[in-house]
Amino acid sequence: MIKKIITALLLVVVLNTVGWVKQDSLDHRMLGLNQEKELLMAQALARLKENRIILVGERHSNKRHHRAQLSVIQALNEAGIQVAIGLEMFRKDSQPALDRWISGDIDEKRFEKIYYDNWRYPWPVYRMIFEYARDYQVPLIGLNVPREITRQH
Repeated sequence: MIKKIITALLLVVVLNTVGWVKQDSLDHRMLGLNQEKELLMAQALARLKENRIILVGERHSNKRHHRAQLSVIQALNEAGIQVAIGLEMFRKDSQPALDRWISGDIDEKRFEKIYYDNWRYPWPVYRMIFEYARDYQVPLIGLNVPREITRQH
């Protein structure tokens, strides 16, 4: 089952600055691993809609990669697909804080402290995804295990 989900569709962002210059998220270029070819987001959207789980590769410190992740989220959300964003960097026990962020019950300054309690990469690199999720009520789901487990050697 997991293998089926993982192989259903993996998209890796094409590391290409030209793809990020355009404003329309449907113009972003992606590499569809199942098709082994470059696709525009508009072309990939039909395939993306067929999948329950979509993984978008990124380098944690690369803001362009996060813009590409946001483009996938936006395209699916704007197409009327129910979207939730899984966050490998947030512990499951931080879920109440994520829920408060989405509901607007926590301001950015307080949330940024919670963010850094979970993750070490700069907030500005990820901020646009979190803001979009809050603005469009896209659920954020903490996927990481408790700190007691991650600190075991």
